[in-house]
Parts: sequence; structure tokens; C-alpha cells
Amino acid sequence: MQKLWLLGLSWDAVVPDKEKSEFENFIRNLQNIEHLNIPRRIIQQNNTLVEIHGFSDSSEQAYGACVYVRCKDCFGNFSVHLLCSKSRVAPVKCVTLPRLELLEAVLLSKLVNKALEAMQMTIDAVHLYTDSSIVLSWIRTQPHRLKCFVANRVIQITDLTSKFEWPLINSKENPADPLSRGLSIHDLNGNNIWWCGPDFLHRDVDFLNNWDCSNTDPSYMNELKPIMNTFVQSTMIDFFDDLYKLSNNYMKFIRILSFLLRFLQKLQKKNVDDIFLTSREPNHARDALVQQSQTQKFNAELKALRLGNNIPPQSVTHEREKYYHAWKLNYPY
Repeated sequence: MQKLWLLGLSWDAVVPDKEKSEFENFIRNLQNIEHLNIPRRIIQQNNTLVEIHGFSDSSEQAYGACVYVRCKDCFGNFSVHLLCSKSRVAPVKCVTLPRLELLEAVLLSKLVNKALEAMQMTIDAVHLYTDSSIVLSWIRTQPHRLKCFVANRVIQITDLTSKFEWPLINSKENPADPLSRGLSIHDLNGNNIWWCGPDFLHRDVDFLNNWDCSNTDPSYMNELKPIMNTFVQSTMIDFFDDLYKLSNNYMKFIRILSFLLRFLQKLQKKNVDDIFLTSREPNHARDALVQQSQTQKFNAELKALRLGNNIPPQSVTHEREKYYHAWKLNYPY
């Protein structure tokens, strides 16, 4: 149906031979559904462990998710059965494959929550799998650092699955592959990984794999918002320049800055004295003044020290003893 829509055919137009042949094959294949056997009972009695394992996959044509119940009996034997699945065609609007993989993760998150709601029983653990390291890196990234499309869906995923684990799976072991690429009923009936899950679910293994969540893939980096360091720094310089104009008396300037920093603390809803300055507040104001002055005058030197590099030879501090101090002030300036 989506192909016909993309072709722009009217309701009474003749369907092209290729699409007509595909639809007729689909109808013929659908008649074999009576030979498909689906077990009703998927949870055995006397279980010592009941887990949910969800998988997702996507392609340029479709994406989907499937959920399995894994039970362990009192003899240590495991049984794994397909509980439910859902698939969708890829959006008409062209999106990148990593974004499609993100959509599959959203679908899996919703499907698992619906399954848990319907089962109404104690589940010992929930594991959700994807073969996309880019999606897992997005999930582990703060949403405010991501662009709108990815950020909104990462928020959905984290809200629904904050208590679940997200291991990375090998594509060859992913049982959700038929959902994204299609499979005839005859082939589906004999597809053991689809009905009973991958082999590792039938063994007593640790499902949490240690993978490096740092990702330098361009598809991941392209969805990150640019960091506006220059704007923030120039704004802080303008802020202090305006403060300098208020007074040329050092002690008075420190008191003014102390009250301004106190105001910022009040915005953070911290309990502070509304009348008198404490002995620590002028010291923090002085540290803030020194930090800003050094950042403005010795920005290249500070950057080199932070990275563990040598000070530029042309710097006035080149021959002097120096070290980098990581300022840890309690004020958000």
C-alpha cells in the first residue's frame, strides 16, 4: 500500500505489473497461515526465574520489535517463547538508518511496557537489545545535548525503560530481523530463532556486556548540538566589564560581587542569609574575579595546562612556575 501511495496513483488507476505481482504473491502466501502453529502456553509452572527479553531491528523498508519470556524451572532448565511482536513500515519521509534504529527502540520500549502491563505478574529482570551502538550511545547521552528529533525519542525511551538494561547484541543473533526484512509463512514456521529466541537465552549466561559507550561515528556526532563556548565566554567578559564600572574601590567591588553570587544561589533555591555576608562569600567572590581575569588574559595558557601541553613560548608566563587549578566554586557563573 505504501508503494502505491509513493507512486502517486489515483483510486481508479491500474496497478503496475510489478506491484500487482507482489500483492498476488502475498495473498497466495497468506493462505498458508493455517499451517502456522503458535503455542498457547508459554509460561511453565514451578519457575524459579521469569525474565522478559526484547529485541528490535530495522531496515530501509520496515522496523519492528519482538518480546520473549524466559523461564527457569527448579531443575535449572530454561524455556524461551515468543510473547508478542509488532512491526511498522518505514516512514514515507526519508530518514537516516540510525534514526530508523532509534524508532525501533521506541517501539520496543512501548511494546515491552504493554506486555508487562498485560502479564500482571512478578518479572525478575527485563533486558532490551539492539544491534545499533549509535542508538545505545544516544540513550546514554543527556537529551539536552541532542538535536530535537533524537532528543524527544531518547526522552521517551528513558522514561519507559529507566529500570531496564540495554545490552548490545550481534546482528546475526537478533531474532527481530524477519520483522524488518520480511519472511514467507513457510520460512517463518521453521525459523527457530523467531519462535524461541537466540541460543544464548537458553544458557545460564550474563547478558550485560561491557561495550565502550563513547562513539565517534559521524551519524552519532551529527545529532549533537554545537557547544556555544565562545558566546558564553564573551557574555561573562561583558558581565564583569559592566561590574568594573560600578566602583574602582576593590573592597566595595568584592562586596557587590558577593551579593550577586548570593542572588544566583537564591535562584537555585539554596538557603542563604538574607542580611549579612559570611566570611566565605567574599573569598568566593575574589576567586571568581581571579578566575575570570585569568580566563580572559591567559586563555591559551589555561587551555594548554588543562590538556597537559606545554605553555606557548611567546607567553609572558613561559619562564614562571605554573600549574592548573581546577576551580570548584559553588556558584553558577
